[in-house]
Amino acid sequence: MSHDSFEGKSILGHVRDLTQNRVQVLCFLACEGPANIYQIAKGIGIAYSVAHNSVKDLENQGFIKLEQKKLGQKGVMTKIYGLTLKGLLMAIKNEEFNPEDIDNIAQHCKELLPLIFGNWKYLAEMGLKNEVLRFLKTIDIDYDERKVMFYLAVEGIGMQGLYDFIFSGGTTGGYGYYGSKEYWESLAKWLKAIRGHPELKKWMIEHIKREVNIAKALLKISEETLQLIESPSKSKWEKFKKAPVVDLLKGPLTSM
Repeated sequence: MSHDSFEGKSILGHVRDLTQNRVQVLCFLACEGPANIYQIAKGIGIAYSVAHNSVKDLENQGFIKLEQKKLGQKGVMTKIYGLTLKGLLMAIKNEEFNPEDIDNIAQHCKELLPLIFGNWKYLAEMGLKNEVLRFLKTIDIDYDERKVMFYLAVEGIGMQGLYDFIFSGGTTGGYGYYGSKEYWESLAKWLKAIRGHPELKKWMIEHIKREVNIAKALLKISEETLQLIESPSKSKWEKFKKAPVVDLLKGPLTSM
């Protein structure tokens, strides 16, 4: 996306108190990579003062971060800003990017989503570009950091989110598609891509094993609960109370 194309561009949605200018700043950094305030202002066609206020507000809310300081041509210290993962997801959620934009975003934001954007060329060749974008748009961005961290792992999107998205039918438009022909076609596409890529295959195997362990633990709890309800004696109850707590979340936290 060229710098000029940002000026006056319609933003499809606002999130709480994020103005159009602030969303445009996020979109600009997503497509063009880290930049200083002057470059941002020129790129989206707004006054420097407006860009400055937008950048500071976005930084305070955790959507962008100061990446480096460097001396400009006139010896003036320049601050370079880039997106956080939260800012990238907000940009994707609030804008309809064209295919060229998405390729640029994958290039500039590879470190934010290493498993996805680090393998973007492969995923695109496997026909999963639209599915990945739909997944990223489903992630709920909230100003409450505790809720944000429910969806985000330390280095990116938690494996649980993408796993659930793939197997819930979300890849083809939501739960209404679950079990439909489109769902199975999309699922087959995902599994073919995952089987053919060592890193993605390792991620999926780790997560499926984790899901199996959770299912076994839940089954054991259900079986012991049934025995407790059916048993006429108190011995089962005492045994049940002394049983160790099962940590259902124990397992690898591989991130995207």
